[in-house]
Amino acid sequence: MFIISRALRRGRGGFTLIELLVVIAIIAILAALLLPALAYAKQQAQSSQCMSNGRQIMYGWHMYADDAIDVLPPNDFPYETAYFGYPNQSEMKNWVCGTMEQPTDAQMINELTDPVGTALSHYIPNPAVYHCPADNYVDPNSHKIHVRSISMNSAVGSTWWAYYNGGSPPLGAPVQGGWLDGAAYNGNQTTYLTYGKLSSFTKPGPANTWVIMDENPYSINDGSLAVSAAASPGHTYIIDWPDWLLPARAAKARPCRHRMTRIASTLRRLLRRRAEGGRFTFLEG
Repeated sequence: MFIISRALRRGRGGFTLIELLVVIAIIAILAALLLPALAYAKQQAQSSQCMSNGRQIMYGWHMYADDAIDVLPPNDFPYETAYFGYPNQSEMKNWVCGTMEQPTDAQMINELTDPVGTALSHYIPNPAVYHCPADNYVDPNSHKIHVRSISMNSAVGSTWWAYYNGGSPPLGAPVQGGWLDGAAYNGNQTTYLTYGKLSSFTKPGPANTWVIMDENPYSINDGSLAVSAAASPGHTYIIDWPDWLLPARAAKARPCRHRMTRIASTLRRLLRRRAEGGRFTFLEG
């Protein structure tokens, strides 16, 4: 009896050290196998959400043009002027109002659906669609994540602010595309096409014209993503940065108006991003 009871007590003593180490090793191996899959699943979910957001914005953009007899929503917001507190906010109407340059606008999510300043507010009631779910950049001024991460091609849209604050071009005319010339702003440029109506996308055509894109948090300000059409060795410029071209954590300062000479590499990356189905949206949807 005594011998049996001692054996039973030893059996209830628990795992040995070797057994515990084996269990820990198995758990570590399983974690190493599962964590990359979980991270990939999260990225896929964010990518799907990002594409859904882009579609919703484009649907609203199309509906605005249909209701406005082909005229596209404005896209000439004064890029560093805060919408919040401005005395004549109706003069600042844009496809989406506000500038992420100013801490107040950068955290005012209600501005994205403000019927006075945001032209698409009647078509896009959910302000969350303007923000990429993968954007977790915290603004050093507002100490919050930007409410918007999406911007529109600076060659796409109509004028509003320019008319009310300069008298020209006429209200609803195509945007001027002042950054298309390259390193310096030229509001009178006529070298490159701009598009103020839905029917004006004849060259290069809807399939090759991008409309909206996620912008890098270090360069984002108004709702326009300024691009340069000038491209030659030593004279190719990137004005505003796509979010994937210059990771925010690697940037030391605001990367506006930096020279870019390897344009071929940039174009390849643009086309690759289009093939992956995220980040920016073409007119064809």
